[in-house]
Amino acid sequence: MNVFTKEIYDWESWGQVYHDIEAFKPLINFILTDENIPLGTIEKLKPGTHGVFKIGDYVIKIFAPIESGYDSTKEFLGEIEGVSIAKKRKVLTSNIIKKGSVKDKYQFNYLIMAYIDGKTLGDIKSTLNSNQKKEIGKKLRDIVNKLNYQCDDMNQMNVIDRTLNSPKWAGAPKEILEVQEQFLKQISRTNKVYCHGDLTEDNIIITDQLDVYILDFADAVCAPFIYEYAPLIVDAFSFDKDFIEGFFGVMDIQELLSLTIHGLLIHEYGYQTIKTYFKNVTDIEKLREKIYLTFVHYKSIY
Repeated sequence: MNVFTKEIYDWESWGQVYHDIEAFKPLINFILTDENIPLGTIEKLKPGTHGVFKIGDYVIKIFAPIESGYDSTKEFLGEIEGVSIAKKRKVLTSNIIKKGSVKDKYQFNYLIMAYIDGKTLGDIKSTLNSNQKKEIGKKLRDIVNKLNYQCDDMNQMNVIDRTLNSPKWAGAPKEILEVQEQFLKQISRTNKVYCHGDLTEDNIIITDQLDVYILDFADAVCAPFIYEYAPLIVDAFSFDKDFIEGFFGVMDIQELLSLTIHGLLIHEYGYQTIKTYFKNVTDIEKLREKIYLTFVHYKSIY
């Protein structure tokens, strides 16, 4: 008899249930019991693509089944590999306690990890002072340096080709796409390094001691190093000069603009970020202007 009873038949139906405690409670309890982990009160954690819940000192992440219309197997395996890489490179992250797959109404891959006692950068960055932001920026620079080892394409997937052919860039202005194609063809000849790929404010945990933990390696790729920058500058740092100075050092505004634009152009989700943060952008100069004004708004000293 199946313990998960909700219907999943496309991405929308998955989106309606993936963060629903009542929908997943029987399945979570079944998995925990099977893995000899104590049951407890189930709490929601910040939603992403998959179901993520806290139970006591543990976090369980349940990946979308194939019936959602999305094959999350690569993300499941990528998360496991990413945590292993982070551990080897002395990057703070959560410990994977158990991993597996359960056949119920659907086939669910899952990870059980140790809960990190901290807060996301998004939850606390408005409370941080200048020195704290610079310290976190420096620690993130060290983390990125440790993770960015030279590597080949992961899973035979070329990041440049993926971005150039991604439906997520559909509808972008023709002039921006032309600049993107020219830039990506140029940068495709540079060395590729391991990139987390999603260093947003929700994937960075800060403890009371300002230790920095990195979560969610499911989107990790081998790519030119600049692939890492747009999520950091735009989302994690919110263009704040102190975070940026801690990470990059004191940098000329024009160089910072170029890093941000190029980071957006190479990232598969770059155009979605542009639409979210900068609204109606018709060409590359308008994008440059809006980013510049955003830096100025945050009193950039560069």
